Amino acid sequence: MHREARAHSMKKYYRLLLCSLIPLVAAALLASLFIVFTLRRQAFEQFHEVAEIYLDSIDLSLSTIQRQIRWSAMRDESFQTIANPHSLAELTDSLKTMRGQFNTLQQSTGSHFQFFGYVPADGFFFNCAALEVDYGAYLGLKERLAQLIAAPNPVYDWSLLSSRGVDYLYCIGPAQNRYIICATRLDALIEPLNALNLGPEGYVALTDAEGRALLGRGAGAHSAYGGALLGGKIRVFPVLDGYGAYGQIALPQILTVLLALIVVGYFGASTLFLQRRVLRPIQRFADNLAALNESAGPIDLGSSEILELEQANDRFQRLIAQIRKLKIDAYERERQRQRVQLEYLQLQIKPHFFLNCMTSIHSMAQLHLDEEIQRMAAATAEYFRYIFQSGRACVPLSGELAHARNYLEIQKMRYGEALRYEIRAEDGAQDVLIPPLTLQTFLENTIKHAMSLDEGLRITIRARREGDFARLEIADTGRGFPPEVLAALQSGAPFGEDGQHIGIRNTLSRLEILFGGRASVQFRNAPEGGAQIILRIPAMRAAEEGGGGA
Repeated sequence: MHREARAHSMKKYYRLLLCSLIPLVAAALLASLFIVFTLRRQAFEQFHEVAEIYLDSIDLSLSTIQRQIRWSAMRDESFQTIANPHSLAELTDSLKTMRGQFNTLQQSTGSHFQFFGYVPADGFFFNCAALEVDYGAYLGLKERLAQLIAAPNPVYDWSLLSSRGVDYLYCIGPAQNRYIICATRLDALIEPLNALNLGPEGYVALTDAEGRALLGRGAGAHSAYGGALLGGKIRVFPVLDGYGAYGQIALPQILTVLLALIVVGYFGASTLFLQRRVLRPIQRFADNLAALNESAGPIDLGSSEILELEQANDRFQRLIAQIRKLKIDAYERERQRQRVQLEYLQLQIKPHFFLNCMTSIHSMAQLHLDEEIQRMAAATAEYFRYIFQSGRACVPLSGELAHARNYLEIQKMRYGEALRYEIRAEDGAQDVLIPPLTLQTFLENTIKHAMSLDEGLRITIRARREGDFARLEIADTGRGFPPEVLAALQSGAPFGEDGQHIGIRNTLSRLEILFGGRASVQFRNAPEGGAQIILRIPAMRAAEEGGGGA
């Protein structure tokens, strides 16, 4: 009786175990379904968040492009010259200048944005930046855009057009007799969104404000709202492959549950071993990581008895040391950058020079020197226009030389025949990039310390290519550098802390930041007298500055 009772009791336990497994399996199946729908919802939410950020950036780019092409159409002197050229050479130079500007804009917004210029009176249609479409597509866009501009009430804001089976988004910058146009393929705008995990048959659908499908396919049954462009003109919907992306998740989960039931005994026996040998060391490792966020102390897992965790501890310690060093280096670089920017602003803001120019113009007006007043006003206007537009890190050498010429012309009007200058530059060096106001810094120093009304002064600027470098030489006929100043300049010793040579110090710092050790500046006194400054910088052009040509 006792054995039967005990046997009956074991069967009872087995039945209880079996009965407990049924709801467990059912719960696992329900959990699998719940996970499938949860993953689907999370995927929609994730897509919406990513799409919202990306679409905001696209909207910002579209707004920036619209403002830029409208400004260029109305005010860009190169485009005005293209519309009314006086010679073929003038037209060629203006096209080169305008394409350089829009190549830079294209590099910052994306190569799929295409920029065109159009002069209806001459039927002149040309690309303002590198083309990313084939010639057939280019001809189709040319014909379609010309029709839209010639329409009675053309639309200048961002709108849709179709050309040879391809949908585009375009915007027009109008002027009196000329237009600048930007166009981009719709599928190129949403190409990054198609890279998200939407399933084998998933895609991104575009519709207009009324829900009509763009790009051939509309929102399907498995779609959700993802965002909008241009204030709702274009709406974005992710269309998920419901079965392909999520339907197969449930089957592996069910098999996992069944496998877990088969090996439950094994896992039960190994649980204690894992608890002592694996889980506890991992928990200690996690606790140390948590403590790392609160203090700067090192991680110590030497007694974990798990080789991988000990190796991870060593790697974390090295990584933390590197991160700390990088933080310190980044902090020092930021401090240096801020100091250079501050000194650059101090270099730009020179009210006494402006007042001297105004005083000179006033004196000329009193003497009724109308021609001199016009020259002085024009040179001063060009000088300050360059000053206020020199916010870029680098500018073409041709612009820097023109600015140097304006500066010397202003000084020549003040000093008369006592000041003479000559600027010579080879064609190969004209488009080399140089930090703005570099030449002016050294010219100001020359005028300040070497100018003499009795002895006069001659300044010579020469520029030429030397292989992969550009060589700039500034020479004068003054008395040269004083020995102590020349020694400080040649040795690289700190100078200018008192504010007397802040321009030279700032220029040397900017050359070091932009070119590193590849740029060099030599200071010396010529044997025949006078000072010489020789700059040797890498011959970088505008396309290389933006990371490569388009």
